[in-house]
Amino acid sequence: MASEVKPYKNTNIFFLAGRPFLVKELFKFDAALSCSFIDVPDFFKRFVKKDHKEVDLSNYSVWRRAGFTPLETGTGRGITNILPDTNYQFILKHERETIAALGFEASEKGVLISQIQGVKCKQDSLKPLKWPNTLINVVLEWAPKARLSEVLILPSAKNQWELVKQNVEGAKLYYDVAAKKEGFQYDQERKVYVKQINRSGLLSRFFHH
Repeated sequence: MASEVKPYKNTNIFFLAGRPFLVKELFKFDAALSCSFIDVPDFFKRFVKKDHKEVDLSNYSVWRRAGFTPLETGTGRGITNILPDTNYQFILKHERETIAALGFEASEKGVLISQIQGVKCKQDSLKPLKWPNTLINVVLEWAPKARLSEVLILPSAKNQWELVKQNVEGAKLYYDVAAKKEGFQYDQERKVYVKQINRSGLLSRFFHH
């Protein structure tokens, strides 16, 4: 019987020696590299909202990052930075400014996504996209490279932050609704959303290898 998944462990990379493909990929996050394997216009097209079809997708990019240093996002009204909950993040940028982040940590067979957060003062840049779905799919397309067996998403109700708990409807959209939309199934024993990864599926119509 599987046990409940405990978030926010943030296992150090040196304890993942038995997973060399994942370790190799995670080192790229330390170097803060852009996700150059993503063909941004093509990849983003299916996540554009119907009333924003004219958006210039070439202004968006996705980056990798490691660590817990706050993500500076430029100026604007409201919250202007993101405090990482996890030791690895995929960062969504618009015109070189951070507008959203997805944080994950290593789990037993894959990775656990426990942070999906947009920047309040960057709503104009976020509005054209179904951005939580965009970032979740970045992870799904990256997963075969790291030889992951599964990707997990933490339900919004298990998030540790009070601000998330206070925004129940928004949090459900970012975590629970987005997870179900992308084909994740809720595991009653582990109490997380789960999607199995076909590790032989290394080619993607959204990526150039």
